[in-house]
Parts: sequence; C-alpha cells; structure tokens
Amino acid sequence: MRGRFARITNTDEYPRSDLLATRGGRRCAPAVLVIVVLLIVSATALPAQSLRNDYFVHQFWAELEATPGAPRPKDAQTNEILKEAQYVFSGMIYGFSFSYTPPDTTRGVAGSFELKPIAEIKWGDPKLKVLDTRIEKNRLIARVLYTLVPYQESWKQGWDSNVYPTATGRGTSRYFLSYDEKMASYREAMKEAIRDYLRQRIYNKPKKVTGELVLRGSPYTIIDAGRYVTTVTVKLRIDKVEPYTVF
Repeated sequence: MRGRFARITNTDEYPRSDLLATRGGRRCAPAVLVIVVLLIVSATALPAQSLRNDYFVHQFWAELEATPGAPRPKDAQTNEILKEAQYVFSGMIYGFSFSYTPPDTTRGVAGSFELKPIAEIKWGDPKLKVLDTRIEKNRLIARVLYTLVPYQESWKQGWDSNVYPTATGRGTSRYFLSYDEKMASYREAMKEAIRDYLRQRIYNKPKKVTGELVLRGSPYTIIDAGRYVTTVTVKLRIDKVEPYTVF
C-alpha cells in the first residue's frame, strides 16, 4: 500500500493532547501523575468507530476467500477495504445527491433511484491511513483513519444542524458477488431510509423526490441467509417533491 495509502507506524503521527502534569506551578506527585496520564489516554484512545469533527476512525472488512477453499489475492482484500473507506468517508463529509421515483403499480411506474457522490476523497489521499489489521472469521478486518482538513470539517459541521432530519434504512443484496453487491446493499439501504422518511410525512405517493443526504457513521453490514444486510443512518435534505398531476 505504500505510495497510495499510508499505514501508521508511529503513534506520534496521530493528533493527541499534550500532557500537563503540574499543579500550581509545582510538579504533581507520582500518584497524581498516573491518574492524569490514565485520563488522557482514555480521552485520546482510538475507538473502532469515531465521529469527531477532525477525524474518522472506522472498521471495515473484506472476505479472505472468493468461495470456500478459493483464497483471494491479498491486494484484492486491501483494495476493497480502502475503496469502501473512501466511499463511506466521502459520504460522511460531502454526501450524495439523489433522485427517487417510487414504484407505482397502478400507474405502471417501475420506480428508480439515482445516487451520485457530491464530491469524493481522492484515491491515494495520504490522510487515509490503515491503523491496524487482524484476521477474524475468515475476514481481513482493518481500522482506517481519515483526518479532515478545515474545509472538510466545515462541510461536515454544516450537516450537523438539527434542521436536517435523520432517517434509518435497511438494504439487502446477494452475497455471492462480493464487493459490488455489498455496495449495492449500501445504496439500497439509503434508498429505504429516504422512502421510510417520506412515507411517514407524505400521504399521497409523489411522482419524484430529489435532494441530498450524508451518512451518519459507517454502514453496518452482516451476512444473513446468503445476503448482505446493511443498515445505514443518514441526514436528509429534501429539495423538491414533485406530485402527480390530477386532472
């Protein structure tokens, strides 16, 4: 991964608070110093999931085998994890624009859903770093860090306003086609979050709805009955609700 994404090998690269071990201009006693250090370590430890404004730390996984007994190249696993992290972190900072046409059998409308990234973290961005990896249940699991620059913090903070409602959705897709289907379950979950939000507020089925959304945290995906099952939480901004014209 060297040359594309960096891996942290020195903990000093990670932002932390400076230790303050004085009281009233005097040095603290050893016992007090231990307590201070423990409190600072607790405050600056890197969790599996983080929503601080200046960085994200999230956990991602990729299958070690394409099918039982058929190992995948290591590069394929790490690339999938980095692609997923790039997609998720971009969705948490910049979000997506969407266009949703609900299905309507009475009118013969099949329905459609278009989702486009508003902006994306560039592939190879050095601020995207793998903190650590492990093997568990035939999966490569990695914690990935992305450090935001000031304009990205401002973009994210703009979505933190209570003006934008929160919605949760659950999406499914086939398991056997691996990464592409996992991403399809993400998109399906975002669509269902929009659909659930609209159903609770709009009585008459709309012809088309457009707007924007951002991810609130990393999507949660499990495998159940041969399917990816993903749950997402998003913040929404509905720009336009187009009704059917009644004559």
